[in-house]
Amino acid sequence: MKNHLPTGLDDYQWNTLLADMKKRPSTVNDYRKVLNLLHAYEGGKYHIATMTAADAKEYFDYLDQRVSDGSMSMRTSHRYKATLRSIAARMETHPELFPDYVNPFRRLIKGELRSRTQYVPEMFARPETIAMLQAVLPELPANDALILDMMIHVGFSPIQIQNLQVNHFQTLPDGRLSLQGRDADGSVKIFEFTEDFSRRLREKIPTLGRNRDRRSFFMTARHLEYSHRALYHMFRETCKAAGIDTSMLTPRQVSLYGRVHSWLLLETAGRLQNEELSTEER
Repeated sequence: MKNHLPTGLDDYQWNTLLADMKKRPSTVNDYRKVLNLLHAYEGGKYHIATMTAADAKEYFDYLDQRVSDGSMSMRTSHRYKATLRSIAARMETHPELFPDYVNPFRRLIKGELRSRTQYVPEMFARPETIAMLQAVLPELPANDALILDMMIHVGFSPIQIQNLQVNHFQTLPDGRLSLQGRDADGSVKIFEFTEDFSRRLREKIPTLGRNRDRRSFFMTARHLEYSHRALYHMFRETCKAAGIDTSMLTPRQVSLYGRVHSWLLLETAGRLQNEELSTEER
């Protein structure tokens, strides 16, 4: 991927912000285009790194005015706003590059009501199918088994597996590992691994959590980054080994099962902790 620089950011800043987006060139192009337009506004009046919430509102009002006068569609205006908010959210996670930076675009997008996804049982892998899949994991190469465990227990999707880098892991005060990511609205989310899963991850890379290597965490047997085709081939071969009809199970179904699994673990842990606190108070 060629990283032509947008105006206002140097090479190191730009490439750091895009470290996990090597497989999303269209999004990178959107980031560049929207930043260039922002920095060209009124002869360079604003720079995203120094904008205040008032500056951000003025610029969003300008985009709204363009919609009103017919020079920009509502859809394009909304996309530009969401893109700026996403870029700024990424900047917030790099205080070494943008000290004390606060996303000025947060909570400025109005009328952003997303329709809720309607989930039905058929969208999730069945527990008995997951059990068949897990039964063959010990027979797989350690790397493949760990990928599938990340899907089954954490809910990682294939694209998240592909984009995961060594430096994305952080060490919590208690020694467990965590991952920092972003929600759809650009807000920062943290996933914390259990002690046992943290140990398994460190079996792969002992320095995980303090290693700043930007290489992909999962690599193929040929030491190449996983492509969409390679991941799906591994998934299909594992299903065949488990006696699972590959037309009846998809990676998305497994990932959705994993999301529910990890959520239930979190909720159960929270309830147990609350019950312990209540007992201590009595």
